[in-house]
Amino acid sequence: MLSASSAPAEPNGPLADKLSGFRQKLPPPATRSEGNGVSHSCPRHGSVTYGLLYSAASKLPVTQDTDLLTLAHFARDPDDCVRYIAIKAIMKRIGYDSNRTAVPSVHDVEHYEYHDVLGALVSYLDGHRVAYRRELFAGSMLHVTERDFEPLLRGHWHEDVGERQNFQTLVELDGKLLRVTSRKTRDDPKWPARTNTVQVEKVTLNPQRQLVIVGAWRQSSSANGDLGRKIEPADITYSLWPVSQNVVWFREGSGYWKKLVRGRAAEVRRAPEP
Repeated sequence: MLSASSAPAEPNGPLADKLSGFRQKLPPPATRSEGNGVSHSCPRHGSVTYGLLYSAASKLPVTQDTDLLTLAHFARDPDDCVRYIAIKAIMKRIGYDSNRTAVPSVHDVEHYEYHDVLGALVSYLDGHRVAYRRELFAGSMLHVTERDFEPLLRGHWHEDVGERQNFQTLVELDGKLLRVTSRKTRDDPKWPARTNTVQVEKVTLNPQRQLVIVGAWRQSSSANGDLGRKIEPADITYSLWPVSQNVVWFREGSGYWKKLVRGRAAEVRRAPEP
């Protein structure tokens, strides 16, 4: 979670005053719909509807692109509600399609959807020649390059699984070798762990700031000794989307994104026995 001490100095002006005021008190619901519906349990404000937060965002005095710098500051605020209000205001100003996000994920600082909005904001600022200090986005991995691939991602990563998840993905980057392992979250001899080992040939950075890995070859193996044939070139593309020093989202081929956290080689969360 972000802390106030890690953020740049507080901006000033009517927009900043409005947003900082929301830390202490949110506006009361103006309509019945703002008081009912899907809610978020905020540590500071209690149960708050997303309708109320969206309404607060739509009423902010955002009139020019430089206001986005103030919104960017508050989009990284420790307060959940303030962060959501700022993010929604950013999305409206830059024309980000809100249908691309899920309501709870858009203000989760470790979620790729939150990160994607900030990435779109940086692209907007750059494209509209709005000057900003990189410190505004410090630690958010929004200025990664292909050269950061190995120093940033080398080592072991494991999927952050829930209590009911049956499988877990483990990823290891060792020099030019990428190892992707799928294993059961509880021991089961019928489902031995299976690993795809890939020789990394090329890494590119796409417009969403995802590191895309193309392999020279891929070979599968399993914990019981089975070894598959070497496929040249590798027939699966892997994508890694770093959102912090210790959290990266991972996708195998066209599959769904999985949240990985930095860890040790054998670190795995065991599901409770039934």
